[in-house]
Amino acid sequence: MPADNRADAGAHDPDGICVALQECPNFKEATRRIWTDFLQDRTDVESFSPDCAIIGTGAHEIFRNREEFMKDLTDHAEERDNIRFEVRNFWCDEKAVAPQAVLTYGGMHVWWQSDDKRVVIDMDSRFTMLFRKEADGWKLVHVHHSVPDREQAREEYYPKNMAEQLRAEQERAERYKMLATRDELTGLYNFRQLKKSFRAIKKDGDWLFVADIDNFKNINDTYGHLAGDYILQEVARVFMESVRSEDVVCRLGGDEFVLICSGLSGEKAAAAFSQRLLHNLEQITPGNGEWYGLSLGGTPLRPGDTMESAVERADSALYAAKAAGKNTWNIAL
Repeated sequence: MPADNRADAGAHDPDGICVALQECPNFKEATRRIWTDFLQDRTDVESFSPDCAIIGTGAHEIFRNREEFMKDLTDHAEERDNIRFEVRNFWCDEKAVAPQAVLTYGGMHVWWQSDDKRVVIDMDSRFTMLFRKEADGWKLVHVHHSVPDREQAREEYYPKNMAEQLRAEQERAERYKMLATRDELTGLYNFRQLKKSFRAIKKDGDWLFVADIDNFKNINDTYGHLAGDYILQEVARVFMESVRSEDVVCRLGGDEFVLICSGLSGEKAAAAFSQRLLHNLEQITPGNGEWYGLSLGGTPLRPGDTMESAVERADSALYAAKAAGKNTWNIAL
């Protein structure tokens, strides 16, 4: 950043502003240093008169005195943690409005980027500041700060403040992270996460089940896709309520699901689990659609199994369940 666009942080003198204003007022330089210090989170409280009024447009801020302003800075210090804004293209001018009062006004460009480069704050800013000569020197008695925002929402009188923008970007990043591993409709693991989970399990004593909703195409064709989506969400809910926290439940695509369950001691335990799962699914309320049931095929995982080989065996059991009349289960050893 050009050196003449910001104060030299290395040469910062905590008393420099007040001394300069007392002995030989340089209001433009004082204004620049006050803003640079504020955006670098090192506000010099002595620059402000105790009765200074401060107004900002970011979140309808109105501080009626210095004490309210400093309290707000302290309360929101955590939100600004590790954020040190750069001040670019600073400019200001001054105008004497009374023998003991000087107004400065101007603008600047504020920039910051998070270490992972996911969050960028890049905005212009406008301000006015009023200095008044008091018994102990020149002090700020009024500040007005405006942040025009290119992304200001329709019918939003004021743009979101910086902390709100940062939170919104962080939430968006978390959502992208979630979508990388989860099915958006049901919240279950997606196929990518299933493959990752399969590689991590022991494959010795665990069971893999493939489930398919019966007559799902008829539900979509007769009642519409919203009804079908509701059924998918209900099935996902029952699955998650029926398995243990360490088990894996995935929506493979369409109306097909995969479950990987640990702790099943053998074929008898897997059969009991299958019966319990179908029983729980009977409690589904179909909403505006209709519930025909679900077919299930299971197989024990073996050392050396690939996901493809395990799913192929479970699929053969699933086809046998469908052939047996649907809404039932079958096991392939």
